[in-house]
Amino acid sequence: ATVLDGMNSWYTKVIFSNLPQGVAAATLRIAGHGYAMSRVSGATWSASPGGAVGAAAFELSLEGGAVVVIEDCFATWPVATGSSCMGAPAAPEPDTTLAPTPEAAPATTLAPTPAPMPESCINSGDVIFLKAHTGKRLTAQGEDVHATWSNKGAWEAWTLEADAGGAVMSGDSVFLKAHTGKRLTVQGEAVHAKWANRGSWERLVIEAAGDEAGPICDGDAVYFLAHTGKRIAVQGTEVQAKWDHKGSWQRFIVERRMAALEQVSTE
Repeated sequence: ATVLDGMNSWYTKVIFSNLPQGVAAATLRIAGHGYAMSRVSGATWSASPGGAVGAAAFELSLEGGAVVVIEDCFATWPVATGSSCMGAPAAPEPDTTLAPTPEAAPATTLAPTPAPMPESCINSGDVIFLKAHTGKRLTAQGEDVHATWSNKGAWEAWTLEADAGGAVMSGDSVFLKAHTGKRLTVQGEAVHAKWANRGSWERLVIEAAGDEAGPICDGDAVYFLAHTGKRIAVQGTEVQAKWDHKGSWQRFIVERRMAALEQVSTE
C-alpha cells in the first residue's frame, strides 16, 4: 500500500500492488474504525476518513475471494505522500485447470484495447468555467470569489490543475487558478482568491456527482471538497464552504473552454 495523497486526515488516495489478484473491495481502518474505499482507477483507491487519526490498517478483498489484512500498516495517520507498507499476501487459490492436451492447445485471447479518452474530457491545465445551480458562474473579482454573473469572461475562467497531471479523474486533488494568477482558497468557511499558494487550503478534491468513478468531462456535474471536509457552495451570489452536503448548492457544471472556438473576453 503506497499513499499517493498524504498528510490529509479528511481524504487520501492509495495504490495497492504486489498482490496475487486485483482488489475488488478495500477498507481503511484508523484506530479501529472502518472507512470504505472507492476505486479511483485501476489499482488506485480513495477514502474520506472524516479527520480520523491514529494507527492505520487496510483490509482488502481480492477478486478471487481471498482477503488480505495489512495490520499495523502505519503507526499514526495521516502519513506523508509516498509512505508505504507491505502486507502478507493471501495464498493463491489452487489451480484446478487441467493441462491441455497436445491436440487441444488453449486458444490465445487478446486483451481488449482500452477505449480512448473522449476529447471532451478535462486535462490538467485546461481552462474551465463552473456554472452554479443559479445559472451564474464562479467568478474571481480581485481577491473576492462570488457567483453574481452568468458571463463566460476572463473573471469566470479557471485553470484546473491536477496534482497527478494528465486526465482529471473523479477523486483527484486539484487546484483552481484564477485569471489573477491566484488560487481559490478555503480559509475556515470563507472562500477567496488572495494567494498563489498550492497548499492544503488551496487543494480541493473534485468529485463527480453520483459518486461515479472515471474522467471528468465537459458538461459533468461535480462537487469540490475542501481540506475542512466541507464542500464549496453557492448561496445566492455568495460562495462559501460551510457544509459537507452534496446538494444543489454544492453542484457545479464543468464547462470546458474550447480555445479554437471561444475567446475569453475581459470583464
